[in-house]
Amino acid sequence: MLMKAAQWLVDSLFSDFSNADQRITCIYGCELWLYTILSTLGLLILGVFLQSFWEAVIIIFIFYTCQSTGGGFHASSHMRCFLTMAIGLLTGLLLMKVPVFQCALPYLSLLSLVTLLLFPLCLHPHKQYLKGNEKALRKQSYFATLCIAVCIVGLSLLENLNLFFAGCIATCLAAISRFSARNKV
Repeated sequence: MLMKAAQWLVDSLFSDFSNADQRITCIYGCELWLYTILSTLGLLILGVFLQSFWEAVIIIFIFYTCQSTGGGFHASSHMRCFLTMAIGLLTGLLLMKVPVFQCALPYLSLLSLVTLLLFPLCLHPHKQYLKGNEKALRKQSYFATLCIAVCIVGLSLLENLNLFFAGCIATCLAAISRFSARNKV
């Protein structure tokens, strides 16, 4: 369904393609763009349903940042990707409300940040063409992880500790994703 929507959108916006490969690349990019928008909206709706909209925003933002800069688990389809992320978000939002888990979250987050720094990059097999840029990508991942750590410290200073807990949960999810991808590749 997304592929057909992407084809229609690309053909509607760009009616003149002299290069078939360029058209295919645009359709692929448009499909990823549509998927990202729809899945993010679905995850935000889940956050609204659980009365944790801002917590969901923080988790999604941190998780997407870690995935984009350092890689991680890749599902075999868009639906599996969405379900994996939805289950992770739902689990994280529910665990945040458990007092015993709240006490452990800062420590788990610290361990997760260290894990993200120790394993800064996990290239998906389809992204092996980026291997030549590995040094720069590692630096980018380090920088993103350190920025996230600063943001979590900032969140800890706010009156609403749930936002801090959301940041902690997000780093845990990102570390799990990165670690599971490393063991899978």
